[in-house]
Amino acid sequence: MTRHEEIVERSKTLKPKIIELRRQFHQYPELGLQEMNTVKKVERVLKELGVETRMLVNGTGLVGCLKGGKSGKTLALRADIDALPIQEESDLPYKSRNAGVMHACGHDAHTAMLLGAAMILGEMKKELTGNVVFIFQPAEETGEGAKKMVEEGALDGVDGIVAIHVNSSLDSGTFGYHCGPIMAAGDFFDVKITGKGGHGGIRPGD
Repeated sequence: MTRHEEIVERSKTLKPKIIELRRQFHQYPELGLQEMNTVKKVERVLKELGVETRMLVNGTGLVGCLKGGKSGKTLALRADIDALPIQEESDLPYKSRNAGVMHACGHDAHTAMLLGAAMILGEMKKELTGNVVFIFQPAEETGEGAKKMVEEGALDGVDGIVAIHVNSSLDSGTFGYHCGPIMAAGDFFDVKITGKGGHGGIRPGD
């Protein structure tokens, strides 16, 4: 079995744990710059893995560093952790228990997946060339969190950074990529459209 195949198999083994973590985050969502309980849970998991951690942005953000067994560059993996001011109206057993707050954009999944990556990388740290930094960013939805994290040193010493976002239009188990910026918008703007009626979420030809 190749190393890649071993990692895939380990991912399958960890899947129930990652699902469990995601549902726990989903049950207790927190708005931007209020993610203290989320960060505390993330910190507990990382410390169990032997990952060095430090709190940022008044305890609403966190950075963990996994030092590889060989010297090399540092890669950061980033997840956003905040929720939205939405009341969840579902009958799921793990529905939000915080009134008026819901993980409606997948950040609970992002957080759980990044912890899953930390679990796997932690098991193979002696093989790693360089270091891996895990960034758990607050306040993505309001556009405030990234700036504050950078100002407080989240990217100090980092040579490159990678992030992902769930996409309900893709089948589970598939991975999409795109050259250049994608799903990046921290600004608000108004558009006035004059013409025939239609649906703004549908592209021509769909």
